[in-house]
Amino acid sequence: MGSFFKFSPIVNKRINAFTIDLILIFVIKEITINSFVKSLDLIFFRFPFKVQYFLSTEFSIFSNVTWMSIFFAYFTLFPFLSNGRTPGKYILGLRVYSKGQELSLYQCMGRSLFYLFSIFTLCLPFLSTVYKKNHLGWGDMMSKTKVDFEKRPYIVDHETSWQLSFFDYLGESQREQTETKGLSLVSSKNPSSTLESSEKKYDNSDRDAA
Repeated sequence: MGSFFKFSPIVNKRINAFTIDLILIFVIKEITINSFVKSLDLIFFRFPFKVQYFLSTEFSIFSNVTWMSIFFAYFTLFPFLSNGRTPGKYILGLRVYSKGQELSLYQCMGRSLFYLFSIFTLCLPFLSTVYKKNHLGWGDMMSKTKVDFEKRPYIVDHETSWQLSFFDYLGESQREQTETKGLSLVSSKNPSSTLESSEKKYDNSDRDAA
């Protein structure tokens, strides 16, 4: 779809990230509903008849309310607790930035409400991200936020010291693994040179001992 309409890279990634997040929300919703149904089977007949009738005939209402609650919580808590990242945005290297301040809970809630409104209106408010030069949606403009590519390695003033040390440790370990692989590759290609170098080491050690 993105390649057919030739969207900009940021719009393509926003669409793909939103799709990933919707899939995760659907999985969470199914797990929640199935867990509720299994627990309900154990106590269903203890409810009054009217409650039983309501649960049997109007279960779709409960399912829709559960879905909207998970949707709202997902797009509110993930960006707020992870500094502008949802799983979909993190996978595709995107992040929500606030203009001139840290991302607040109210901004995240406003974006979540806008997402819900967009889904019920067939995502029409998202069209502004396509034709606007700054690629801001209505939710971005109302909450004074923007979605942009995340700068990696991680920005120091937005991360804690233990997160930075953890990423430094990962980079150091990856460098050591690369050096080890390079040495093993050289030794496998030139076994004779490796043997000669080892013999020279033994000769030097014997001379030192003498």
